[in-house]
Amino acid sequence: MLAWAYAESHVVDLIDEPPDLARLQGTDAAEVAAFEDASTGRWIVICAIDNLGKGAAGQAVQNANLALGLEETAGLRLSGVLV
Repeated sequence: MLAWAYAESHVVDLIDEPPDLARLQGTDAAEVAAFEDASTGRWIVICAIDNLGKGAAGQAVQNANLALGLEETAGLRLSGVLV
């Protein structure tokens, strides 16, 4: 369902389980999971980020990289530290 939207993304991981904040802590990455509710037929989408990383500052760096023709992930932390 969401795979086409994030297929080329370096900062968003589509996963088949609930997002784990420990994997995201201290990073500029995001995890997205989607599940179908069998009783209603509706989809539930969960996205987790570390707001101190992937918040406004991390997004600004990513956007500046794209605007300036740099590698999208330059200056971003994409792997976290387990605490």
